[in-house]
Amino acid sequence: LVSRQLLPCHAFCSCCLACSEAEFKGILAQLVKAGKLPGKLQASWIDFYDVYKQTVVNSGVADPELVTTKIQCTIADCVINQLIDPYTFPSAHKRLLEPYNYYNFGRRYVSSLINLNNSFLGHAERWNKIAEQLAAGHNVVLLANHQTEADPGVFAHMLESSHPNLATDVIYVAGDRVVTDALCKPFSMGRNLFCVHR
Repeated sequence: LVSRQLLPCHAFCSCCLACSEAEFKGILAQLVKAGKLPGKLQASWIDFYDVYKQTVVNSGVADPELVTTKIQCTIADCVINQLIDPYTFPSAHKRLLEPYNYYNFGRRYVSSLINLNNSFLGHAERWNKIAEQLAAGHNVVLLANHQTEADPGVFAHMLESSHPNLATDVIYVAGDRVVTDALCKPFSMGRNLFCVHR
């Protein structure tokens, strides 16, 4: 028997049926009306959708509305799943890869935001040195103040072709919001985390 909390929740949410922005936002409204989605979350989500769509448009992706809607539908499936059957993060959380791969879920979200034709990984020698130190058994600590849940995904996406272990094996420090906010949780589930929360 597989726990629902680790499965994509296509069985729980009709969002995966949406093919346009209007359909997706209409389904969100229906979920609020049915009591399956808090109204406050719907308002935040519409802002999130609009900002994400504009970023996807700016990245040069073909058919940005369809790409945005499909990715937002996947996020909605995961979020609704967490509202139905919440996952509780342990202090030391290992990224969840099965039965649903939350790491790849985050990769899909981030990949449409990055214009790879205009992006590059700077200071390759520093990343090489970090990889060498880790291979020699040393610990490496990177200090950064990130602003969104997408930042670890961007970090991993930029490193995966040149330093795949750095992309997948980094342990991030997570506070309350990362493990309690309904929109953030599915992204956090795909990362290795040291959780610092009440």
